Amino acid sequence: MIHGKELSTSPDLLMLYSVAIVLKHVASGDYQQTKGIRSEKTIPTGKLFGLRKYDRVSTRKGQGFVQGKRSSGYFALMDIRGQKISASVTVKKDCYRQASRSTTLLEQRVSTSGAR
Repeated sequence: MIHGKELSTSPDLLMLYSVAIVLKHVASGDYQQTKGIRSEKTIPTGKLFGLRKYDRVSTRKGQGFVQGKRSSGYFALMDIRGQKISASVTVKKDCYRQASRSTTLLEQRVSTSGAR
């Protein structure tokens, strides 16, 4: 690592990589407990099918954070900026939890700056 840049060498390729770390702070819990005019509908908080809100997951449709969970086993997937990657991903097919949620979300971005 040279001044924040990694040097990757191979016989025919020499590339310089730059790593950027993006942080986002989120609330430590789900504070809204009920929904409806007279608070008659309870909102499921905590784990649903082994996932919580803001868990980092990897699926066929992409890699990102759990945004909204549904009782059917589907959920919305977003990146760290809050932009939707996919609105409907199932937990039942090729969904792998990479990291559990914390109050600080972390995402690393690698970009190449040059090739020879």
